[in-house]
Amino acid sequence: MRRLFDYIEQILAGVFQKIDSSCNCDPSGLAYVRILSGIFFLAVYPPRWQWIGEIPDSLFHPPILSLANLISRFPSTSFLFTTELLATLSLFFVTLGYRTRISALLAALLYILNLNFVYSFGKIDHSIMLPVTLLCLAFTNAGHTLALRKDRFIDPKIERLSLSFFGVCIAFGMFSAGFAKFIWWLDFDLTSSGFLSWYYPNYYMYCKQDLLASWIPAIPQASIEIAEYMVVFLEISGMIWIVVSERTWKYWLFGLCIFHLATHLTLNIAFTGHVIVYGIFLLSPIGRVKLSWRKRTKQMLLYVFGGVSLGVILLRLCEVFVGKVLLDFQGISIYGPLLLWGTMISVSFVLLFRHQNTLKAVK
Repeated sequence: MRRLFDYIEQILAGVFQKIDSSCNCDPSGLAYVRILSGIFFLAVYPPRWQWIGEIPDSLFHPPILSLANLISRFPSTSFLFTTELLATLSLFFVTLGYRTRISALLAALLYILNLNFVYSFGKIDHSIMLPVTLLCLAFTNAGHTLALRKDRFIDPKIERLSLSFFGVCIAFGMFSAGFAKFIWWLDFDLTSSGFLSWYYPNYYMYCKQDLLASWIPAIPQASIEIAEYMVVFLEISGMIWIVVSERTWKYWLFGLCIFHLATHLTLNIAFTGHVIVYGIFLLSPIGRVKLSWRKRTKQMLLYVFGGVSLGVILLRLCEVFVGKVLLDFQGISIYGPLLLWGTMISVSFVLLFRHQNTLKAVK
């Protein structure tokens, strides 16, 4: 029996070592990801929670395992205003690199706290991975470089553990989404379709008829069935690719980006928040690539990012104090998420394939 336990322990140790190797990221690249994450949160997913205080308490029905059960009604508008202001400032500090670790932790905890109230209407959304992204960055050295006030250098073992845990969260989250499809979609029956059961209600009831949505009825049923099986395999296979190697893990994440782009084109469901979730691993190699930019060009880019960050933070602070949405990136156009996913796929493609030999040499 002891030999069996030793054998199992060796297998698990090998699996954990593989995951650690697959999820390892360059610290200088994480600094770039930190800056992009801060701008992304402020521009695309800013903290907007004051509307919760205006909802009648009769609609307050949080899930059983929710922090919202600690109180009997929705929090006051003043409390939500305070959390909005603190979260907005924390995200701005994350972008600048000012006490990044504390700022990221505070922003993540405030997001998690208020998401408990957002989920008190009976629907749990996919946005939980966003604060988990901030938690992951908080336990890395993302705030040690390109920072206004550098964080203390953290033990690389803690950084790798944080990245590994985050990678497993992504893989398991996609597995949980794909497992339900595995049960209901893999029926080898051309008279039924899991994809079309989503498509027709979205198309006719919610009027999601933009981009390529009107082309779907012209696609043969057999092709849709094959695509469903491919999607199921893609979603449930993450736990395999994360154990195989860093390359297969990032190829899988790249495949997820293409999948989300296709979902937006056909179902008009954007999943825009996942851009920065996958970006932790797909964009971090940018720190290893040697670019022949002139110093003046680098300075101009820093000025541009600084100006954009300052403009966004001023806009979001105005929203916090006014209590109204002044600019909604996702509501501007159906092409906003299309631009984000297209940019993500293009940059990831360059980093994964064009600079692949460079990355090997640096390692």
